[in-house]
Amino acid sequence: IDSGSIKFDDTEISTLRVGDIVSWMRRDGSTITGSVKKVNQKTVIVNERNGPIWKVSSSMLTPLSIGG
Repeated sequence: IDSGSIKFDDTEISTLRVGDIVSWMRRDGSTITGSVKKVNQKTVIVNERNGPIWKVSSSMLTPLSIGG
């Protein structure tokens, strides 16, 4: 599991649900898209389609759609 670290914001994590489609920008500027697999207290586990599973801070995520 790859991880990213940015400050935790509990208001953002409360809006995320398993199955939501989210995206975030990596340090190299590329955008990653995936579906929420699990919402933890401080991080979200995101499954990239045909790719790795990521552990990402909720503050890095942008919701794209609900219940993908």
